[in-house]
Amino acid sequence: MIEKWRCFIAITPGREIHARVRELVRELRPACDEAGHSVRWVHPSKVHLTLRFLGDVPAPLAMALEHACRPLGALESFNLGYMGLGAFPDAESPRVVWMGVSDPDGHVARLHGALTRILEEQGIPADKRPFAPHVTLGRIRQPGPGTLSPVFDALADELLGDEVVSRIIFYRSILHPSGAVHEPKWVVDLGRERRHRER
Repeated sequence: MIEKWRCFIAITPGREIHARVRELVRELRPACDEAGHSVRWVHPSKVHLTLRFLGDVPAPLAMALEHACRPLGALESFNLGYMGLGAFPDAESPRVVWMGVSDPDGHVARLHGALTRILEEQGIPADKRPFAPHVTLGRIRQPGPGTLSPVFDALADELLGDEVVSRIIFYRSILHPSGAVHEPKWVVDLGRERRHRER
């Protein structure tokens, strides 16, 4: 029987963004408690921007995708800003609390589009849901009666951090009672072709 892995491909923020996430969670906890929401917060070291959640994938295909995704290395690294907070489906009945991104030049969308085309060539169909880049901060385990709109509105236009995105990472997600462990399996470095030309 072929082993299957629960997988996703993501942009992983660096230490400065992790530190900012810690601060945000400290700010958000009292607001969520006041609104009556019980939240399971993502550990700051595990936050990521999912480019594609693949679900259960045969392990041989998961590893073969490394070679298939190498052409993404032709895309240049880019600056990405993290801006604003929100919730899915909305602040009145939140299920997922997220940090937004600021990408006016559309780099993340182009990266996602190129990745989607490669995955389709490998027999993995495009996601039916529209791509909405975000970083999940917490999941509501038990919703309360209150709204999170005031805290979201207060930070709507605040740049929470920015950094250069220079790689994407393929993760295997291993579920445990204490939470998921994200095991990196392979990496694609962006701007690789340009660096080769400059040598």
